[in-house]
Amino acid sequence: MKIDELTYLQAKTSMNNKLIVEAYKKEGLRANVQNGFAKPDQKTSLKGLKVLVDARLTNDTVITKGSTVYIKEEELHTKPWAAKILESEAVGVPFIIVDLTNIEFVDPNLNEGAKIDATPISMADLPNLADRVYGKP
Repeated sequence: MKIDELTYLQAKTSMNNKLIVEAYKKEGLRANVQNGFAKPDQKTSLKGLKVLVDARLTNDTVITKGSTVYIKEEELHTKPWAAKILESEAVGVPFIIVDLTNIEFVDPNLNEGAKIDATPISMADLPNLADRVYGKP
């Protein structure tokens, strides 16, 4: 393997389509009345939770720390993985691990100070892209 083919991790990173997000704080049931019938509001709501650690998906997409992932609130109330609150010195706050299949959509929060390098690159520059992004080892 050539050095150009390596991926350099520069920060804590979750892998295998699992995201480390802030722990969900359960609230009491909220009623949603429609057509005279009350049903739990959690059945129709999505809850946004902050991503606490960069996540590299199996297709090499990266969901950055600080992004918000939206999950069906009903799943946060009923699924065993949502109740499994973990702690680690590396993360610093209580968190849950969420599989990508449980996420409805992602807000990368680009308006909160994240920058995208929009510098165009040529095909000839591709072998040096890792060095440009992560610095030389």
